[in-house]
Amino acid sequence: MVNQVAIKKLLNLANRLKSDSRFHDSFNAYLEAKDLAQSCYDMQALLLSLIGLGHTSRMIGNFKKAREYYQSALDLADVEHDRQSKADCLVGIALSLKGCCLWKEALKEVKRARAIYRAVKDQKAMHYALWAQGTILRIAGDIRKSIKCFASAGYFFKKNGFLLGQLYSYCGLGGSYRVAGENDKSYYYYKLAYVKSRSARDNFARAYSFCGIGNAHRMNGNFKDAEVCFKKALDIYNSIGDIVSSSYTLWSYAAIYKIKGDAQKALELLNKAKKNFQETGDIRGFIYCEMAEAELSYLDNDKDNALEKIEFCINKASEFELSLERQHSLLIKDLFTKKDTSHHVDLYNKLGAKMVNLTLPLNIP
Repeated sequence: MVNQVAIKKLLNLANRLKSDSRFHDSFNAYLEAKDLAQSCYDMQALLLSLIGLGHTSRMIGNFKKAREYYQSALDLADVEHDRQSKADCLVGIALSLKGCCLWKEALKEVKRARAIYRAVKDQKAMHYALWAQGTILRIAGDIRKSIKCFASAGYFFKKNGFLLGQLYSYCGLGGSYRVAGENDKSYYYYKLAYVKSRSARDNFARAYSFCGIGNAHRMNGNFKDAEVCFKKALDIYNSIGDIVSSSYTLWSYAAIYKIKGDAQKALELLNKAKKNFQETGDIRGFIYCEMAEAELSYLDNDKDNALEKIEFCINKASEFELSLERQHSLLIKDLFTKKDTSHHVDLYNKLGAKMVNLTLPLNIP
């Protein structure tokens, strides 16, 4: 009985720390709860601890470890015949797979989760899974479908008063509309997400919305306000230990220096981001950094290095079936080799995306 009380306190602490975006501290509390639950054979507490370890590992960019924890929880959920927890694990696995750009596998898992939520009639969880599906579809390059997922999830969460669900749906819409070239809508949803994040006291979402607002400013050429937003986002991401999101922010920050002609500062930021992407296995982020470095090499008249880097991007994007990143890379290669780029417009339109411009220095999201 004493152990069960201690486990309950640890799980409550871990959940509270996770809600405060203190992911490392939350991870440690879940780990302590897991060990205690194993020692007294409390399977339900063990299951909750494993799922929590999966969540916190994923939020700090350790996608491989997250999948291991989710899989252990999934196996236990099967033994315990806990369908709800099984679906929660499947969503976690899907988001971890997405983090490694394995989007086809991720889509399969999230669809399995949605089927279970539908069967147990958990509408809230089903729409959370729909939001997760939207994030995966954006990685897959299907921008139109991702917008539909985020909009549908956001409508449900708003109608039913679920603040966090609204917040994450608005962040999703902000990101997808930016890729779609609708910068005003992107800014609107990220600004809305920022307001909601303050009400929800969600530091991760606040940083995410800062980065999104910064990108909207960047796309409009307002570099001063963009830098302010990126700095705020980086401060929060660094404080909560989210190296993946901070690395995407570094890439966005580097784009400003690239356009302003400060290659040294741009490369400094890109190298930091690349190192983190390599450690976490986020090939998509790594490709974006390589594309940016290719552009800088081209501008520095090192055309051989530029072409070598862009060929790497084309090959990797093709390997992982990242349609948007492959299209970006092919476009840049055609620009490098002075080929006609007009045919790229139709290809982008099919993906629901938009080219921002066709002149170096490039500014493609």
